[in-house]
Formats: sequence, C-alpha cells, structure tokens
Amino acid sequence: MDFLRAVLLGSALATCSAFGGFADTIYQCDFPKLGANSGWIPQAVVVAHDEKKGAAIVNDPFIATVYRHPIVAKITADTEKRASFSWEVKGLTSVTGQPVRLQLRLAVLKPDLRATITAQARGFAGPFLATGRCKKGRL
Repeated sequence: MDFLRAVLLGSALATCSAFGGFADTIYQCDFPKLGANSGWIPQAVVVAHDEKKGAAIVNDPFIATVYRHPIVAKITADTEKRASFSWEVKGLTSVTGQPVRLQLRLAVLKPDLRATITAQARGFAGPFLATGRCKKGRL
C-alpha cells in the first residue's frame, strides 16, 4: 500500500507543481480491501484541494490506469466539518470485458480525518462503500 500511495501522491504533486502549486491541502486516504467491495473501491485515493479557489484534483489506481495522470474532481461539500469530492472514471472494463463507467464519491471528516468512499459502476449492482482514514498535508 505504501508504494501505491507514493506513486499516486507523486503524480498528484507533479500535477500540482505544473499548475503553479495548485493545492494548499493534500488528503491521502487508505481504504481496506474487502471482498464485499468486489474490486470497485480503490485502496488509496489522493486529493489535492485548493480551498481558496474551490478546485480539486484526484488520483487513485483506476485513474492512474486509465488516464495516467490525476483528473479534476468536483467539490460537493466544503465546510468546517467535512470535505466531499466526486469524480468519474470512464474506460474501465469489468472482469467479463464489459465497459464500465465508475462514479466515485469521497467524504473526509476534517476533525478526525475519517473517510467514506462510495463507488457506483453504472449498469452493475451497488453502490459499494468503504470507510477508511486519511492523512492531511499542506503544500
């Protein structure tokens, strides 16, 4: 998991640098691999969040596989208690070879950095849910 997190964080930081120090907050979130998630929940997610500009980019193993660089995330909530983000990954394939559009939502509770991630693969059962923890850093 540490290697995966390092790769995702490095990619997000490189993108932030390319945009002139884009983010002032970095969330590094880890989620346990559970059979109930059926592989739809990424084990690691990195979000670079510019609170002043109201912008965010995200990276996870699905994004890294399909796009090879972080993508823009929509900020769905940003309060003193919670930051929430959503994004979609197109271009994945299921184990049976069907194309998949995966919609993900991440909620981070700011006081204790607990996180919840939800994934919905369009056309499949779900949604899938996992809880985890984040580390918060600043650039």
